[in-house]
Amino acid sequence: MGSYVVLLRHGTAVAEEADPERPLDSEGTMQASMTGLEVGATLTGYGVKQVRLLHSSKLRAKQTAELVAKELENVKIPTTVSETEGLKPNDDFKGIIARIKKERPEPKSALLLVGHLPQLHKVSTALGFDALEEKDFPAAGGLLIEYPETDDPEEEWDLLRQFDGE
Repeated sequence: MGSYVVLLRHGTAVAEEADPERPLDSEGTMQASMTGLEVGATLTGYGVKQVRLLHSSKLRAKQTAELVAKELENVKIPTTVSETEGLKPNDDFKGIIARIKKERPEPKSALLLVGHLPQLHKVSTALGFDALEEKDFPAAGGLLIEYPETDDPEEEWDLLRQFDGE
């Protein structure tokens, strides 16, 4: 009966030369939908009843978030989606860490963040997952992490699952 945080990288996007807004390409769209299915099945297995999904202002993250949210809704997990500051590639990751800790979801709920590298890698390292590398965040891939049972800063976060984006 835990609380969870999911860190997801956006799906594959078109090259900046082709479109400066960098929307998802067809592969990225498929990746995001498949990851949404995987996240939905996994969260259902953990008894999650609701998700708060936050994404960066970049189009590729927004599109990924919307596709993941659609799949969560398909498995009957109500999901609120909103854009937030602090998730862009070069934003200070400490703000997101503070937000993750401050906005701990209720039991059987999850906070899902869709962002970018190197940001997500820095966040995972700050949560104690030093062994992870940037390659552990493939396009539309990420991590399912369980919050510690208490707010004791010495208590460890649990890495429950990696999503490979395929």
